[in-house]
Amino acid sequence: MFCRKALLMAGMLCLGLAASDTVKFATGEWEPYTGQKMEGYGMVTEIVAAACSAAGIKAEYEFFPWKRAEANVEGGQVFATFPYQQIKEREDKFYFSDVLYTSGMGILMHIGNAKTASFEYSKPEDLKTFRVGIVAGTDAVKFPLQKIGCVPSETQSGDQNMQKLALDRLDMVIDDKAVLFQSLKNVFGSDPAKMAQFRFTKVGFGEASNYRLMVSKTYPGSKELLEKFNAGLKKIKSGGEYKNILKKYGM
Repeated sequence: MFCRKALLMAGMLCLGLAASDTVKFATGEWEPYTGQKMEGYGMVTEIVAAACSAAGIKAEYEFFPWKRAEANVEGGQVFATFPYQQIKEREDKFYFSDVLYTSGMGILMHIGNAKTASFEYSKPEDLKTFRVGIVAGTDAVKFPLQKIGCVPSETQSGDQNMQKLALDRLDMVIDDKAVLFQSLKNVFGSDPAKMAQFRFTKVGFGEASNYRLMVSKTYPGSKELLEKFNAGLKKIKSGGEYKNILKKYGM
């Protein structure tokens, strides 16, 4: 009986894969890596799309607030979301792909804020008394801050954080350095004088981080799809397509 049930489940899984013409991915606004208004939906979306094409996966991309994207992946409504770091707090709920790209987290401050005028960062504990802004879903920053007693302020976009930082409603914002710079350009790019009113700490937050697909454990055939995706990703990295995408975005 057990074997018959196992075979039936495996057959249903295969049928589920065959019946679906497209594989659904969820992502959010995190320019220049992902953005609904960007050409190709941003650098990481272009990497994911190229890997899917190389693997013979027909992909469909949907944009959501980050928390909803994560909930949709956990619930199996979509195959994966990106880009995410693989941390132990997520491993019980999700699978992770091979590395899509590597980058580092920066700490950005407004030079007009007297509270941070002479501040330089060296360790997470240094941030305990500050108002720190992050984008919702950036758990790789949120969890270390919570461990040292700092409760970060979460917004739905980096642009919102820039506006709060400029008004000194936040003392600093932590995010990927390229994302922080893109948000600065989005909000203040037309005014070089305002752009000059922000500075990065000399030391970034943590080590350089690897970003991946975060994959549903309940989406039909997710393990097999992940293997196919990783093979496609390896293929574009061994050729010139991956490097060309990075070059396009100045990475």
